Amino acid sequence: MNAQNEAPGKTSPIIAYFALAYLLSWSIEIPLALAGRGIIAPVLPMWTHYLVAYGPMLAAVIKPDRPHGDDRPGGPPVNPPG
Repeated sequence: MNAQNEAPGKTSPIIAYFALAYLLSWSIEIPLALAGRGIIAPVLPMWTHYLVAYGPMLAAVIKPDRPHGDDRPGGPPVNPPG
């Protein structure tokens, strides 16, 4: 990706994806870790630690790359006819 072509203040799609993946995973794992150390009361059951692995997959489903603000599934055609 060329940084010169980016609009000012616009977040790169890959950065947004990783931020969302970490947010989804850590929002489950941090309360579990703190409860395991006795710092906070248990908020979630311990079996929910299995859901942490699905954070990156859910981030890919929630935040697909939409180039140029196109909201259609799959984005614009690569080579438009004619």
